[in-house]
Amino acid sequence: MQCHRVIENVIFPKFEYNYIIPNIDNERINKRFTQLMIDEKLTGFCIGISYKKNNLLVNCYGYQDKENNIKASPETLFRWASVSKSITAILALKLHSQDKLNLNVNINKYIPYSTPKKLIRECNDILYYHNGKYFPCVNGFFEYPLRQGIAIAKKLKNNQTSEYITTTMLLNHSSGISSYLEDNTTHDPMPPQSLSNANKSDDCFDWAIEYFIKNPLVNIPGTEYNYSTFGFNLLGRIVEKVSGESYMTLVDRYIKKGGLPSLIPDRHINKDNYPNRSKGYKKGLPTNQDNDVSFKLPGGGFMSNIADALEYCKNIDDILTLSEKSIAFIPHRFHYGFGFQIHHWKKNEKKRKFYSIGHLGSQENAKSLFRYYPDKKFSFVLLCNSENLEKSTRDKVYKILEEELM
Repeated sequence: MQCHRVIENVIFPKFEYNYIIPNIDNERINKRFTQLMIDEKLTGFCIGISYKKNNLLVNCYGYQDKENNIKASPETLFRWASVSKSITAILALKLHSQDKLNLNVNINKYIPYSTPKKLIRECNDILYYHNGKYFPCVNGFFEYPLRQGIAIAKKLKNNQTSEYITTTMLLNHSSGISSYLEDNTTHDPMPPQSLSNANKSDDCFDWAIEYFIKNPLVNIPGTEYNYSTFGFNLLGRIVEKVSGESYMTLVDRYIKKGGLPSLIPDRHINKDNYPNRSKGYKKGLPTNQDNDVSFKLPGGGFMSNIADALEYCKNIDDILTLSEKSIAFIPHRFHYGFGFQIHHWKKNEKKRKFYSIGHLGSQENAKSLFRYYPDKKFSFVLLCNSENLEKSTRDKVYKILEEELM
């Protein structure tokens, strides 16, 4: 028992031992978030706050569909965007705990994947000089052999250099797999209509893998942090292969567990079946675009209402075992663990320290924010239908939380 406490203190630093829940002034909090919506031109969002799994506040502001005068409500379905990655990470860790998935072997043990032979870098001139050679610069990028990059890294004594990709690298975004890169240009892909209209949510997985599998890497595996949604798509296929079950079957078993009824893939073909599905906006104006994001379900394809999002967030501590948390919640690169962003920060005038785990989400028609504070047993979730909720706005959200709750 004492050993477990030591491990838990390493995972969850105890910054404030005598934390007592403050008196919550819901009316004042609602006024502040309403003013935030007006100031930042947010069309609609919902927030959920819990303490020791008891909901303190679940409220919605603005509109689900402004043009039809439909207010945002606890039943409104918002996209999770990249918060979905935390689900895939949990599935991988569960299979690792069952000795079905080795996090540190070549992923081609599980799926037919060959590491690309080329690296890609940004450039400005027509020719780019690199390591004694000139390479053509096309659309702002140049390519050179992966083996050459590995040789240089080894000379620099980079001990993290690898000639292949592991599951660990997919989980902490160090695989080198690109994100939304096509023909050396940035591009947000869409699957063909025939796949978007397929009956199963994961029918687009293989299409998404084919999309990036032949693209050059953006860094040598294991050496740098480069955020990649497609890396998580690949991970989604791996958990299916090692378990012998579909991705959504695994989600039902380890995440939903008979609950979270509104947590589903956001599939464009099914949108008419969900009248509470929110429209998308930017600075108060409709984006007038809709798309199918189920092809990247493991990395950004879920949606739910605010109640189920909060339920998921506040139970993260119970979903994962202590040994699984010791892997997931230790930052590896750029404040990122295994499918979770990890934060140690000082923000307010009292110079209190806050430790949290969670994830941000950014996608067409949506912004999302999940935060769990293990030492305080606080959970906070924000789901929004406005693309213009940027870092400066998030900082204002944190400020409200700190001043009102911490």
